[in-house]
Order: sequence, then structure tokens, then C-alpha cells
Amino acid sequence: MMKQTKVLAFGIGVQSVSEFFSNWKNYDYAVFSDTGSEKPETYWYLENYILPFVKKYNVPFIVVKNGKYTSLMEYCMKHEQVPMRNFRWCTDKFKRTPINKFIRTLGATRKNPIIKSLCISIDEAGRVNEATAMLNEPQYIKLEYPLLDRKVTREDCKKIILDLGFPLPVKSGCWFCPFAKKEEFRRLKIEKPEMFEEACKMEEQNKKFPQRTLKFSKPLRNVNFDYSLNDFDPDMEELECDSGHCMT
Repeated sequence: MMKQTKVLAFGIGVQSVSEFFSNWKNYDYAVFSDTGSEKPETYWYLENYILPFVKKYNVPFIVVKNGKYTSLMEYCMKHEQVPMRNFRWCTDKFKRTPINKFIRTLGATRKNPIIKSLCISIDEAGRVNEATAMLNEPQYIKLEYPLLDRKVTREDCKKIILDLGFPLPVKSGCWFCPFAKKEEFRRLKIEKPEMFEEACKMEEQNKKFPQRTLKFSKPLRNVNFDYSLNDFDPDMEELECDSGHCMT
């Protein structure tokens, strides 16, 4: 039987980084789909830890992009819309499709599908059904979940990374992701005001679905972020997926 090619969908979050550093030899390719709007900390981690590792061990690491737009932000501004929590067109256009196009170039067929590995940890096992329903992968791709198979938790992933001598990456995702917590937007406003302003303008130019905001019940510019860290209770935030909602 012909050996199936295995591709690691690499989001540069805790789960996929742990799998990359510890099991890269199990994959024919590690593929990072760059939205052009990843968090600055993610690009920093890529430059300072992922790329040196790739160079040192000659890892088959591939970066793919949307192709038509330089970034998700550019797309949003041009099309006058914002990313949506309940309809993840951004995931499809800037994550799933670029990776799948690359997989197609490897000769994937219905009779000889290529394996795409998604790093969902055992404590987020409930997301598998959501991932399967959302992604609706073509028949030339077979999804696998290596962390689930080995019953690896997110905390296990952190330990793996630290034990290998690397720092932990930030949660993967775009810096204006609608699944980000309120505290992340607060820090964005305080620490990167020019980026916060850009997110506000994107939301204000949302003419395609004007009734929708990026995340909150009111426009981002009008959200009250005037509280101290001592007053902030992270347990009051809605439960979010720490590995990111892009399924990579």
C-alpha cells in the first residue's frame, strides 16, 4: 500500500507548536497559513524559534497565503466587512483554502488522500465534531487528530514545549479575532493603540453587514475598557477555545 503523505496544519499556537517540536519527523510537511494579520508575538515566535529550528533540522516547513490579498485586514477593509463568530469565512479564505491548495499540489486524490493533522487537545475533544462540520474537507484530504489519539492535554503541550527548552507561544489567531477575550482587546488598546484604532476603523467601515460588530454588543470604540487588572476576573469571560478557532 502506498504511504500516505502527512501534513501538519501548523497554527503556531501551544498545541501545534508542541506537536511540531516533538514530532516533526512524523510529517512530510508542516504548513503555516499566514493570514498577514497574525499577532505580532506570533511573527516574533516564528522568526526567533520556528525558523531557526527549521534551518537546524532541515524541516519541510511551508508558508502559504491567501494569494489575492496581503492580509485579512486588507480583505476586510476592501470588502467593508468584519470577521464573524458564527460564519467563519475568514478561516476558510485565509487558513483552510490556502493549506488545501498546497495539499492538492502534492498529488492528493480521492483514491490516495493526504492526511491533514489538526492539533486539538483532549480537553477540547468536543471541538472535533465542530471542526468536521465546519471544514467539510474535500475527499482528497483525511483529517487526523494526533493529540486526541495520544490523549494529550493543553497543559501537557505546555510542558512538552518548556521541557524542550522553548518558551510558550501566545494563543494563535489574528490580532482582531472575534474570539479573542475582552482582556486581549483591552491590552491591544493600551499597548498597541494604532492597531486598536485600525480595528475600530475596520468595524466602522462594515457596510456589508452593518448590524454586526466585531465582538461586543456595541462598537469596539465604545466598549468600556476602564478597569484595572486587579478588578478583572478572567473567570467572568465566556469560555473560549485556547487553541484558536481556525482549526490549525
